[in-house]
Amino acid sequence: MASIRHIIPVVLIVQLTTAVGLTGWLSFANGEKAVNKLAQQLSQDASERIEQHINNYLEKSALINDSTAYVLNKNIVNPDDQLALQKHLWEKIEELKLESHIYYGNERGDFVGVDRYQGETFLRVRNEASAPNRLVFKLNQKGERATTLEPQNYDTVSRPWYVAAKQQGKPIWSPIFISADRSLLTISRATPVFSNTGTFRGAVGINVTLSQISEFLKQQKISKSGEAFIVELSGDVVASSTDEPPFITTKDGKQERVSSVKSSDMLIQSTAQSIIEKFKDFQQVGENQLFKFDLKGSRQLVNVTKLHSKDGLDWLIVVVIPESDFMEEIAASNRNTIVIIIATLVFSIAIGLLMARWLLNPMDRLNKAAKAIEDQEFTDEHLAGLVDRNDEIGQMARVFQRMGNVVFAREKGMKDQMSKLRQESDKAKKAAMAAKMGQTNDLQNLLTKARSVRDGTSTAGNRPNNSGR
Repeated sequence: MASIRHIIPVVLIVQLTTAVGLTGWLSFANGEKAVNKLAQQLSQDASERIEQHINNYLEKSALINDSTAYVLNKNIVNPDDQLALQKHLWEKIEELKLESHIYYGNERGDFVGVDRYQGETFLRVRNEASAPNRLVFKLNQKGERATTLEPQNYDTVSRPWYVAAKQQGKPIWSPIFISADRSLLTISRATPVFSNTGTFRGAVGINVTLSQISEFLKQQKISKSGEAFIVELSGDVVASSTDEPPFITTKDGKQERVSSVKSSDMLIQSTAQSIIEKFKDFQQVGENQLFKFDLKGSRQLVNVTKLHSKDGLDWLIVVVIPESDFMEEIAASNRNTIVIIIATLVFSIAIGLLMARWLLNPMDRLNKAAKAIEDQEFTDEHLAGLVDRNDEIGQMARVFQRMGNVVFAREKGMKDQMSKLRQESDKAKKAAMAAKMGQTNDLQNLLTKARSVRDGTSTAGNRPNNSGR
């Protein structure tokens, strides 16, 4: 028969181990789900921040460009007056503190542009006298020509921004091109300018250097190894959070855009390839897409957001986060959880065993008291201390004490009665013995007397008769 002394600790330990183990397992499972959810949330938040920044950045440039086009279309500033146009563009650059290039070109190939770059302001002018070159001047703080720099060969009407504005006849974002002055990847907001008769006269443009978007992407704290990049629907890289240049120079000196599927960055290349595998091509990607793919045994979480505008902008914002970035946190969290679980389990078992001991020790003393009562050896010392308790154990101890005293009293009474009965029995036996011995003495006396009488009669018969002599 199993002892309660062994059953209670075993049951207690099994229950505690099961409860703590189940809690730990749920903690691990929920922790992994929470981290995956966190990774998704981080990627979505990063995509939203990037989208908002790009929209604000491009919208600001669009407003500046459209306001300049309005001034020229309304003939507030004569587009053919290059000096007046130079002054107007310089004032706008100064007023708005722009690090950008605002310009105007017409059908004759004339060009006027004011450019601020790294704190310095430059003027670029092309006219009939300078053609086919574009003259370059460094301006002073008053907007005056201070230094003449090396001229550049420049064909206004063949530039991507000019062609886009002329073809569309409305404000439009140009195709991405490499700027003629600094070899920077650039997109231009181009707005057509018309004559009073509605004839296309020229176009106003403002450059948006995509390296500025790349710098913003680099500042985003996505995750330890996470990356963000932007691609056109052709798959060519617009900007990225890596240090990879967005275009390369071929052996024959030509500059070519970098395709995301041929990127030197393994994560960008693999992510681009996974997008093509999943959606067939970049043009088939929906508004917001979230998926995972494997890269060398490591899961990658990808968030793709479509950036589209009615004025010709179609980009994809891609945020990719290696799951391992968060698995490290899961592993660290799991290690901490295991330590906490083990400590909790040990502490709980120790407390449980102490509680079991606290409960079982009085029960053990009650058990010994019961045996003492059974063996007629019970004394108040068996329950010393327990009878003073105010709980159920104390009540049981007092019941045992009363029961022991009653049993002891009954046993003592029975012993006294048995002793008295023995004494009375002994007396009766002695009395009977005495009576029996008395009867024996009387009989002996009678026998003695009978012998005496018999002996006396015999003597008289044998004596001589003296009277007959």
